[in-house]
Amino acid sequence: MIGIVQRWVQKDPKGAATWVEQFPDSDLKQTALENVVKLWADKDSEQVTNWINGLPDGWMQDTAVTAFANWLTPASPASAASWSDSIKKENAR
Repeated sequence: MIGIVQRWVQKDPKGAATWVEQFPDSDLKQTALENVVKLWADKDSEQVTNWINGLPDGWMQDTAVTAFANWLTPASPASAASWSDSIKKENAR
């Protein structure tokens, strides 16, 4: 499943993200979300941030924000820290 997500993100990131959103809550969904965010950010960080901001509050958004902050860290630690501040679950920050 992760391989499918990774290939799909290369061609249609929004479609891949929408598909992953439908997965049942699980470790697979978390891993797939992380892959979507990191690969999509490589292609278009503005679009992925718009998608993340449109997610409902909760663990899925926190997972996406965490993945994006991790992606940002090497190039922009200050931006990564700012994104991390928006993680709702305290122990995930």
